[in-house]
Amino acid sequence: MFYTAEDLLGDALIKLPAILGLRKARPDIYFVWVAGRRRSAYSELLRPLTDGLFNELHEAIDLGARWSNTVIPFWKRHFDVVIASEAHLRSTLALRRIPHNKFIAPWGNYFFSDGAPRNSIKAKTVYQQTLQQLELALDLEISPVAKLPIPEQYLRCASKLLPPGPIYVGIVPGAGGKDKCWPLQRFIALAQEQAKCGHQPVFLLGPSEAQWRFRPRSLAQTPPASS
Repeated sequence: MFYTAEDLLGDALIKLPAILGLRKARPDIYFVWVAGRRRSAYSELLRPLTDGLFNELHEAIDLGARWSNTVIPFWKRHFDVVIASEAHLRSTLALRRIPHNKFIAPWGNYFFSDGAPRNSIKAKTVYQQTLQQLELALDLEISPVAKLPIPEQYLRCASKLLPPGPIYVGIVPGAGGKDKCWPLQRFIALAQEQAKCGHQPVFLLGPSEAQWRFRPRSLAQTPPASS
């Protein structure tokens, strides 16, 4: 069982190569994925990319939000491996109570964990952390799968929107939280630099960026904000 507090679109997409690599290395395992505090992108926007990837997907069980929240729907089940992927003490202690053979948890430099990284290099990115925890759980080296299984209908749609010919560069100005976003002018400056290199910039906008879809042309002339 792999537990993560949140499965927002960005992090969920970043984790996919490691998860696909796990499935390729061990297609026989029964894989239970749990998103603790809200809906998972794997059950919504990314569902076409993850069909058949998980045997079970649970979401919004609110684990670890409060110390008093200690009831989760896995007490009577036994797992070979439980991974508490988030470095949060409340969720780590709650997940440790689930019957298991092996427990992997990064909190406190793997203080409660039955396994820890052999080298001294600490995984910093979401992708590195996910890969490292999966490798510790199964005691094997995982080769990530970078090519995502994009359904044919989406490829056809992309070919209509982006005809063959140019080298397209995708630019995503949004994020799960506004505090993570660059100012829009910096993305525009990046797009202008790509155009100078002969590439075709393409902006990918989500619902939170709908107001940017039709911006005045004068905005493109605005110099980027200073760092």
